[in-house]
Amino acid sequence: IEGEYVGLTGQANCLECAAGTYTNETGLSACVKCPLGRFQGDLGKSVCKDCIPGTANEVLGQALCKDCVIGKAAAANKMTTCTPCVPGKSAPVSNMVTCQNCTAGSYTADFGTGTCGQCPVGRFSAVGGLSECAACPPGFNQASPGQSVCTECLTSHYQAAEGKQLCDACPGGTYGPTQ
Repeated sequence: IEGEYVGLTGQANCLECAAGTYTNETGLSACVKCPLGRFQGDLGKSVCKDCIPGTANEVLGQALCKDCVIGKAAAANKMTTCTPCVPGKSAPVSNMVTCQNCTAGSYTADFGTGTCGQCPVGRFSAVGGLSECAACPPGFNQASPGQSVCTECLTSHYQAAEGKQLCDACPGGTYGPTQ
């Protein structure tokens, strides 16, 4: 019978295949371990099931697939491993099918990240999915973290350097052009 085997000669009945194993042939003396990326949680089965997206199995003969941990994802069926998220993407919860782009105003430079960090003051990211934040250009500033744009210096203020938190007031004897 499929899903069963005869372990020894002279037995009165067949034995069910254990979880993590199967047999799709009759008359076998042993069951076969489920291959990588597949599993079988029940006894006496003739097939193994595919690991579903968000899970993986890198060991033969498993009764279940493991959920991808935070910072990793598995996009297809029968995955043997979960893939670490690339810089600019994160997997904030376990069992992720795909890694998500960091949102505008955030970034991550690391592989396998669960969360994206906010852009620091003086820096910004206008779009999602970035591995680093850009410095605000001269004439602009950003006083708050996690921003997607920089703020232009006000009239009578300036900023000659890039990546600054604040603009400076024009010193005595000088002026800033009106906007």
